Amino acid sequence: MMTTLTLTSSGSDQTQFPWGKSDGSSLTEHIRSCLVVLNELKACIPSLNQTSRIEIFWKLLFWAICIHDLGKLHPEFQKVLKKIKNLWIGQRHELYSVPFTKLFNPGTFTEDELILIQQAVLAHHKDFQTLGEKFKDERWLEMEFDEERKYQELGYHPENFLMGVERIIADDGFQQLLKDIEAFSKSHGFAASLSTDPVKHCLSDNHPFQTIAKSYRKASPDTDIYWQQMMLWGALKLCDHYGSAGVQKLHNLKDSNFKFLDQVKETYGALYHHQNSCGTTDGNLILVAPTGSGKTEAAMAWLKNQIQRGQGRAYYILPYTASINAMHTRLTEQMASSEENPIVGVQHGKLTDYLYNFLEIENQIEPLQLEAIADQYRKIITPLKIITPFQILKFGYGVKGFETGLAHLSGAKLIFDEIHAYDARTFAQINIFLQYLIRHLGCKVMIMTATMPGFMLDILKKTLGVKCEIRADKEFLERKPRHEVILLEGFIWDHLEKIGQELNDPRKKVLVVCNTVVQAQKVYEELSSLLTADQSVLLHSRFIGRDRQAKEKEIFNDKTRLLVGTQAIEVSLDIDFDVMYTEPAPIDRLLQRFGRINRRYKKPSCPVHVFSQGGENDHWIYPDKLVDTTLVCLKQIRHINEKKIQKLMDKVYDCWPEKEQKEFDETSTMFQFALNKLAPFSKHRETEEKFYEQFTGVQVLPASLFQEYQSLLQKRDFIKADRLLVGLQLSGFMQLYSSDQILYRRIPLFNKNDKEENHWIPIAQCKYDDDIGMTNEFEPFSDDNFLI
Repeated sequence: MMTTLTLTSSGSDQTQFPWGKSDGSSLTEHIRSCLVVLNELKACIPSLNQTSRIEIFWKLLFWAICIHDLGKLHPEFQKVLKKIKNLWIGQRHELYSVPFTKLFNPGTFTEDELILIQQAVLAHHKDFQTLGEKFKDERWLEMEFDEERKYQELGYHPENFLMGVERIIADDGFQQLLKDIEAFSKSHGFAASLSTDPVKHCLSDNHPFQTIAKSYRKASPDTDIYWQQMMLWGALKLCDHYGSAGVQKLHNLKDSNFKFLDQVKETYGALYHHQNSCGTTDGNLILVAPTGSGKTEAAMAWLKNQIQRGQGRAYYILPYTASINAMHTRLTEQMASSEENPIVGVQHGKLTDYLYNFLEIENQIEPLQLEAIADQYRKIITPLKIITPFQILKFGYGVKGFETGLAHLSGAKLIFDEIHAYDARTFAQINIFLQYLIRHLGCKVMIMTATMPGFMLDILKKTLGVKCEIRADKEFLERKPRHEVILLEGFIWDHLEKIGQELNDPRKKVLVVCNTVVQAQKVYEELSSLLTADQSVLLHSRFIGRDRQAKEKEIFNDKTRLLVGTQAIEVSLDIDFDVMYTEPAPIDRLLQRFGRINRRYKKPSCPVHVFSQGGENDHWIYPDKLVDTTLVCLKQIRHINEKKIQKLMDKVYDCWPEKEQKEFDETSTMFQFALNKLAPFSKHRETEEKFYEQFTGVQVLPASLFQEYQSLLQKRDFIKADRLLVGLQLSGFMQLYSSDQILYRRIPLFNKNDKEENHWIPIAQCKYDDDIGMTNEFEPFSDDNFLI
């Protein structure tokens, strides 16, 4: 028998007690930690009570938390936690927790409410399908008992369910734990009448898998029961994960985080008309305003207003991963985010997936490792996250963790920046998912753009229920033109001497934009030789994260006079240069690039030079027809008139080409099908595969960084490890693969024998330089243990 914990009001005088975690912390303490998270969720995602469509949601969640890990009292599982020789054969502890939902005396919950608690508890680690794959019925156990001499000597099969429940009830720690739970119920205001005879109420031959999982039938997303199941399941897992990570506080956005808006008013005298309009709008809106017109401040004014009307997690959604760091840095400074008070966060690649997996198997992890993992988990739990759309779209495909993702999205505030930049497939998914989130989860959405075709605006207005968009006023649009368009015949290589002459003027800051990384690297090597090392910067997608962040800081250095970049400079990079030279691109992309010149409207009209010819591979990036039509339109104008940008956009984009329209329609149908298939307590392999199939990018590790990457993973420092990866377009990846420059290396994440969760990383045998990034030049990877 186990010596028990005596719970006191201070939580002291604890010597020996049932463990809840492999680090020796008690089961009572884990439940207490989860209940702390429950209170935090009530404050930061209060809409869970509404989106779950059940009035007593918080009461159900409270009792699900109290019961979810009672199965860990099984004596053999306690031995697992304490690293003692045991007879635990991998059965699930949550199965042994379910019978204790029968402890409630009649009248405490209805039968339907009790089933909700049982379902959430049973599925709080593994979905019902996975539990079914490991289920053994009585005949199976009898057969194993007859074949195993050690079981016969023991007198019972260790996986005998009824025997396991009996052993839990007979344990000294059980009754004391019930007293602890009753004390929690009173202090949290969820007191309930519990039976004093657990043997009578909890012992039954009915196995939870057969009575709950096997009998489960998916309900329609239009029914109340569907969302009761989904939200309770997701919220319980959030409480369990955050509780395991030692999360004591979930920060909320407050008025004080938006003080910088007052400073903007003081600096410029007042906010612009469109910024004020956004700040007073309740609910969904679309903002159309030029680059450099303060759309980010308008979005924050809108967000402040929404938060004042009801808390919820906020997401700032950008089209390019490369844009996220710059926006994160900007908002972190403006909103007074800090390590002690984290307000603004980013979603680091696979970090969330790694942490999710670790916290699902925490009993297998060493205590020191668990603390390192938990520390990182705490860093990414922020009220405002900067993400790409795929980091929330994945929940609609049932990717692992979708239930916690949907719980986070309850009542969320979503800001989409430059939504026009997505292809037809991505735009279709965003549109369908917004319909879903607004309808079922009560999300509020703001969409802002400088360059969106009219037909796309019409689609989004219908989805958001917005009759007309907010636009910059006439006075703002009729300002003196910022940009003088100059078309230059030929390629960028024909005009390097002219660009060099611009660099001779020490007062000028010159921006050169290329359509491919390879082109940008070559141009940079030519032009940077005309300046000192601290006067030029190259920026593109083939830098590792930490180097890219350093580059972004260098851009704002007063000494920097030359910036060579790719599409990476088009969104969310708040820079203001004097002259531009750019390869040709569709009108919306060019207007975004122009927005980095004379951004503040403080200079006379500045020249933006557009070459008539691009690189030999540009047709893989931009359709020739769009580029040609853009050049024809630009030949007809001298200056960019902000008031006429919409007409210019619609000349180039009157509708999607037939191919893109077909992609939009087919993707809309496919994603709606995926959403309809989404089910609580389930896994979705088919739709999850559909989600990953659509990616055109692959993250690789430069060969020279392998040892550092491996060391960081072994230290469980996933954030720093993720920042060593380089994103490649699929076409670029396949080019390297066909040249035998891609190798795969396996790094065990958890332990040497855990093959299911081994981490495979593609290694690019390419030269990497922190000044120019990763090139295609071959650099061998020397490791005898690599696996192809």
